[in-house]
Amino acid sequence: LAVSIVDRTLKVLQCPRMCLQLVGIAAMVLASKLQETEPLSAAEVAHTSGFIFLPDQMNSKNSKKSGGTSLSFLLQIVSMERIVFAKLDYQVVTPTSWWFAYRLLKIANSPAKVYYMVRYLLELALLEHTFVRFRPSVTGAAAFFLANVIFGLDYGLLNSETGYVPHFYAFLLCSVISFRIVLLLIFVLF
Repeated sequence: LAVSIVDRTLKVLQCPRMCLQLVGIAAMVLASKLQETEPLSAAEVAHTSGFIFLPDQMNSKNSKKSGGTSLSFLLQIVSMERIVFAKLDYQVVTPTSWWFAYRLLKIANSPAKVYYMVRYLLELALLEHTFVRFRPSVTGAAAFFLANVIFGLDYGLLNSETGYVPHFYAFLLCSVISFRIVLLLIFVLF
């Protein structure tokens, strides 16, 4: 969800290079608030981000009071959260490829190994910018199909549940994800 928030925000917000990490941190905080039962605080997200953004402000006098992150930086994160909300017209939650794949996994009553392979493939897809042009449902269906093919399981419900032609979407997934990664994956499994 955080990646989706960043992508959609950067489509509508002119953001200087120095603010990119701030947008990313704000997106992670928003996604955490929306999806976690115990969401991360802005300070926790900023701390795990590696302090790349504005290092001189992050180690100021106030940093001990807020868990190692300066108060001004935390205020910038909160301010950016508001800007992101406004720029997205408060439409923050959107279906992701994982939501579509998860639905297919539940319908198929897939074993744990397929579940984890689908998650792995979708995480690989997050690293490839070319996936931005595809619908999340297509990416989720392609990951579901490829995981079932890798383990030699039936993927018949894909066509009936989605209307997608499975082989085309698996080709799409394999062609976009680095060929070396797919070869390594197949080598490890077989």
